[in-house]
Amino acid sequence: MLSPRFMPYIGGVEKHVYEVCKRLVRLGHNLTVVTPHICEGREHESYDGIFVQRFGRNARDFWKYALSNSLLRKVDIVHCHDYPTLIKWYLPFRLLKPSLPVFITFHGYEGLFPIPRRVVWERRLAEKLTWGNICVGDFITKWYGTKPTHVTYGGVVVPTVQITLDPIPTTAVFIGRLEDDTGILQYLNALGILKRRWGIAIKLDICGDGSLKESLESLVKQIDVPVTFHGFVTNPDGFLRKAQFAFVSGYLAILEAMANRRLVCAVYENELRRDYLTMMSDANEMMVMGGSAEEIATAIALHLRSPFLIKDKVDRGWTFASNQTWQKVADQYLTLWSSVSC
Repeated sequence: MLSPRFMPYIGGVEKHVYEVCKRLVRLGHNLTVVTPHICEGREHESYDGIFVQRFGRNARDFWKYALSNSLLRKVDIVHCHDYPTLIKWYLPFRLLKPSLPVFITFHGYEGLFPIPRRVVWERRLAEKLTWGNICVGDFITKWYGTKPTHVTYGGVVVPTVQITLDPIPTTAVFIGRLEDDTGILQYLNALGILKRRWGIAIKLDICGDGSLKESLESLVKQIDVPVTFHGFVTNPDGFLRKAQFAFVSGYLAILEAMANRRLVCAVYENELRRDYLTMMSDANEMMVMGGSAEEIATAIALHLRSPFLIKDKVDRGWTFASNQTWQKVADQYLTLWSSVSC
């Protein structure tokens, strides 16, 4: 597995690679994650049986590592995570040894809109250079022209403890980076609208950090809503399990909120982000979605007036999330590779 980042970093790609690899190792596969350095002196590590090799910080370091370790002679399959690991790192070896099977997972999107033509071209080149792919989200087909071999939304570990069906009323949690592309500004403005127009004060716990923190703290004072900034939280499950609403936008966070029986509220700021959310199967039946703070606020007010709507969406979301296990994702990888005779 070639991954742009890996543990102990925490993020969507990192978690995806870790959870999939952990299950493949349990099944007896010999697996190595090749990823850049996080600091000097940590070239070889192991996480839950996953062998991790770190090679430096740029493509030249990867080439040196791959040659000095005879990488191509030791593996049956190479799997790239996102197109830069193929285009920037592995491309020379793909041309030198074309018979070695190479696959790729396309994770989400770059946060850029409109999408630069260069990005679309590089993704299509990566698709042509690989034997098959896994797309994280149906929207990738529409916006990048990718023909997926398999589609996934990631996985989730369904809580084994009993999750209360009665969260603290009018509470919410935001989990994510405090940046423009996560919707945090729209969520806070939605809370302001709810208080001004309907007299509904929703208490929000923010689990995350980022460049917008100071400006968001100023905004909270202006709109006068009860918000607590907790900074980066390694495990936000405690906040998630007491909240009535989960303000989340990434697939993994959405699945985790659904698995914990919390109503997902997701905002989109452009057409790509809209499709990212709405092209999920039955998305409108499981989540509250909107393209603005106004739409999110109106939808929340409607659901608070009709509790049966919340229960219906929460139940549908839990059913969906409970079927998106990490083992299911790992099985997709095995199916993808099954055409290769090793």
